[in-house]
Amino acid sequence: MLKFEENYDGQNRKLIVKNITSKDFTDFSCEAKGEKCSAKLTKMSPWVEKLGNAEGPLGGIAVFEVRVRPQTHVNWYIGSKKITKKNFR
Repeated sequence: MLKFEENYDGQNRKLIVKNITSKDFTDFSCEAKGEKCSAKLTKMSPWVEKLGNAEGPLGGIAVFEVRVRPQTHVNWYIGSKKITKKNFR
């Protein structure tokens, strides 16, 4: 299997990077008619929407919500202490 594949579709030119490893997180560039442009391949973040602030009334409840990519496990913390069933109830 080839690591890189070029794809042409009308005016669009694509470079497809397969089986990404940590070495692939670097700069890529292309050249056309003597002009270059570049971009970085960066590691995909697990966050779709990061954690936002929440409000709750004294004696009531508050809900913190975060959106993550599929197959992503999340650990919750209060300050620097991990929240578990054992240490918080």
